[in-house]
Amino acid sequence: MTAVDSAEARRQLDASWRQTIAAMHASGRQAVLAITGGGIETAAAMAQRARERAAKLAPDGARLIGLGATAGLVTDRPRQGEHRCHIAVATAAGTETCSIVLAKGRRDRPGEEDLVARAVVLWLARGCGVDAPSPRVLLDADERYTESAAARE
Repeated sequence: MTAVDSAEARRQLDASWRQTIAAMHASGRQAVLAITGGGIETAAAMAQRARERAAKLAPDGARLIGLGATAGLVTDRPRQGEHRCHIAVATAAGTETCSIVLAKGRRDRPGEEDLVARAVVLWLARGCGVDAPSPRVLLDADERYTESAAARE
């Protein structure tokens, strides 16, 4: 890929991100996000708690979303375990989660943070009912991705 091709690809991607974010704003949803380290259960609990917090802040009848994300990424210290993130979105219908396991040594810390940030935006778009790609599109073929859904009790 030439520098011109790469610049054009970035321009198209930037336009796509702007469209996705504009669609989320237009969705009429209100969201509270919580992000920290931890596992998938923590991400789901944080998403549910964030949605509960949104309910206290928003007017009755608001279409609310809670999002929780946890990550264990590359660091300058020796790290055991996988480089991963878990993202959960809680809506009136229930909680949906996705988990990503990144290939060690492929990206530096800013690269992994950028990937996780983009995955969070895509998962939030899903919670807003926006037709956006799965976070899977951000990964290389050898990296792992799973998702699941649980109906609201």
